[in-house]
Amino acid sequence: MVDVMALVKQQERVGAGIYRLILDAPAICSVALPGQFVHIRCAGGLDPLLRRPLSIHRVDRERGELWLLYRVVGKGTSLLAQKKPGDRLAIMGPLGRGFTLPAPGADVV
Repeated sequence: MVDVMALVKQQERVGAGIYRLILDAPAICSVALPGQFVHIRCAGGLDPLLRRPLSIHRVDRERGELWLLYRVVGKGTSLLAQKKPGDRLAIMGPLGRGFTLPAPGADVV
């Protein structure tokens, strides 16, 4: 687990209240596994105090990109939806117990 300041590369509204956030976070991407998540500080101050847990949607290890999908449901995610490319966010992760995917073509049962 690492705690980094990640650069917002892209923020896109993909549905009603649903956003895709792409962050430059190579330190997290290099160790993230399927099933893990990150904690994001949505504001620079103490309001909201707690970080928001968001599942990792996609990792591009070559580019160091961390992709997150989230729905705006309260103050924290509302503040997160206002972030623009070039902004920085404090993120901690990867967190949780990840898992490995079977090799392509392998029997899973």
